[in-house]
Amino acid sequence: MSRPILIILIMAFLLILPIIFGKDFLSLLPKEEFSQIQSQMENLQKETVKNDSYQDFVSNDKNLILKYPSDWTIINEVLDPTPKGIEWIYEFEYLLSVQNIENGKFIQLMVSKMVMDNSTTFEQIVEEMKKTLVQQKWIMELVKTEENENIMTFEAIYDTGEKTLSLHSKEKIIFLESIDNKKTAYLIAVLALEKDWSQLSQEVNIILGSAQLKR
Repeated sequence: MSRPILIILIMAFLLILPIIFGKDFLSLLPKEEFSQIQSQMENLQKETVKNDSYQDFVSNDKNLILKYPSDWTIINEVLDPTPKGIEWIYEFEYLLSVQNIENGKFIQLMVSKMVMDNSTTFEQIVEEMKKTLVQQKWIMELVKTEENENIMTFEAIYDTGEKTLSLHSKEKIIFLESIDNKKTAYLIAVLALEKDWSQLSQEVNIILGSAQLKR
């Protein structure tokens, strides 16, 4: 699970770079892998009218529901659902990735699904994330945690090695009931640059607060 999560974070990082350093940065990336990023960024940076409407998202297994702003852009096609050369710790599936850039502030929502052994805990998932990020010279620091039955909500700061590119996230892990010694977990993560977090946290809380299992 940790390696796919790392890919999500790196994608967020790569999508931020053109905003900071300019579009010429994209020319340094492998064309085949990231050719779609430029067109996505161009679409996102077009002037749009902010609206307050939200769109519902229901997972493909119909178990998870949440809402996100309807004017955000879907970027699922940028994320490879089955990256090559990765040994999975858990069965992992990307469900949704959407983002928005408004007044130069970047924010991204990512939703994924994991299937794991019944004994797996919230703490094990987070520790796996930390260990993998350290290997990539990223540091994950938990700043807030809250655990309630089958849900863990936490905030984290990701130190990428560049102070101006530190990421702040609020994330929620929701466990589904176990079946045949396996259980499903949904990871809902909203990320933004640390310097912009205070101005975006209200939107983040609305999105995370809406994420729940469908009864």
